[in-house]
Amino acid sequence: MKVLWVGDAGINSGFSVVTSNITKYFNPDNLVIFGIGYKGIPVNESNFKVYPAGTDNLYGFNILKDIIIKETPDVILLFNDLHIIIKYLEVLLDVDSRKVVFFPVNLFPLDRDEVLKLSLFGVEEVITYTEYSKSKILEINPNLNVTVVYHGVDLTTYFPVTNVNKGTMFENLFIVGNVNSNTQRKRLDLFIKAFAKFAINKDDVYCFIHSSNTDFGYNLKDLASRLDITDKLVLSNKILDDERMNLLYNMFDVCCSTTCGEGFGLSGVEAAACGKPLLLPALGNLKDIWGDSVTYSTVNNDTETTFPDTYESQVINSNDFVFKLNKLYSDKYYRLNMGKRAYDKIHEERFNWNTVSGKVFEVINRANKNNLKYLG
Repeated sequence: MKVLWVGDAGINSGFSVVTSNITKYFNPDNLVIFGIGYKGIPVNESNFKVYPAGTDNLYGFNILKDIIIKETPDVILLFNDLHIIIKYLEVLLDVDSRKVVFFPVNLFPLDRDEVLKLSLFGVEEVITYTEYSKSKILEINPNLNVTVVYHGVDLTTYFPVTNVNKGTMFENLFIVGNVNSNTQRKRLDLFIKAFAKFAINKDDVYCFIHSSNTDFGYNLKDLASRLDITDKLVLSNKILDDERMNLLYNMFDVCCSTTCGEGFGLSGVEAAACGKPLLLPALGNLKDIWGDSVTYSTVNNDTETTFPDTYESQVINSNDFVFKLNKLYSDKYYRLNMGKRAYDKIHEERFNWNTVSGKVFEVINRANKNNLKYLG
């Protein structure tokens, strides 16, 4: 029996990280990957076949059926944002393979038509990231079979480093970190504005933003200049290997996010694995994941954001964010305690990639009536 996994592979994206860490436990004889963005870089150590999706377009809508005819998969798993998955399903209307879809819910409201179409397209199983997301999906379409699978973290890659060398530039400074893409949803503009308020009359604080595409969402350099904090800010967009990313997280005193919507947030679990306290917006998915193990900034629930569709974005309350950041800055005991709580949370079994992979396999196997073999 064979599975065709359609998703990011071998590239610098959160989807690709998940693809790599889940599929490495699968039996390579049962798996073929249709890799979005794939350009020959190994997905993981497993020896399975990977087809590059991108030819005339990034997602390979025009060549996917050719691969299906060649490989004859029993199950096709589509792993992406829902609006992209819907486009794949439109291509696969006359394909007999059983279909499993795997997607985050980053922003609300969900597109009602898209959620209802999952039944019309004959989707066997749905996987999403949190119980909160599951509840919102089922509010629209209670006929779907929805399973929650949390993401994991590799604890051999991300871990605390004692007495990490910050370098002479950052020695004895309180470093406020943010590791997120510079897209409109992540709202790094709000983070810089909040940091500027926090940094007033503080000579020992520094802001470090690591982003994969610095110029895509907001002009962060210009914003920092207008707020007169360029001497307290580092903007990094270099792709770092795992070892350097681990050292970067260990340099932080606190890791923050000011996103207005989040399906899961891999940078949060990576920082937590390094023992760093998290300051996050009080969004439904994040509260589902973290419970009382992180510090939350309140959000304003009545804000609408358009990019290009309109969402009920929950934008951070800047004053509360600064208040909570000051608490983490001034109270060392609280900061260390919250770091330990985040660290302990991420060591729960549900965040183990082997466990995550096994749960995804169970869903695939259920869709295919328990006929697959699994290496885990």
